[in-house]
Amino acid sequence: MKENQKDLIKRWFEKSKNETNSFDQFISLWISFNAFYASEHLEKSERQQLDIFQNKYKEGFGEIVNSNSTPFQNFKSYIGTKSMYRNFNIMSFFYH
Repeated sequence: MKENQKDLIKRWFEKSKNETNSFDQFISLWISFNAFYASEHLEKSERQQLDIFQNKYKEGFGEIVNSNSTPFQNFKSYIGTKSMYRNFNIMSFFYH
């Protein structure tokens, strides 16, 4: 990964920490995540990039998905309701 790509990813991730609006936090994290997974395989389609990323980090994602932590359980409940702004702060998921 090139240094300027690392800087871009870090800058958007750090921006998410300073946002007070949940939507802006989410968008900043989304941009950071997209830049991270695509950084090594720019010549491939987005689907291929995601497949490579998922396979590379499968174990870590499995631990997160199977986690019984309160922030992750809240996140799963929130996603299940598909209702925005229902007593959920997206940052609590990423920083606990």
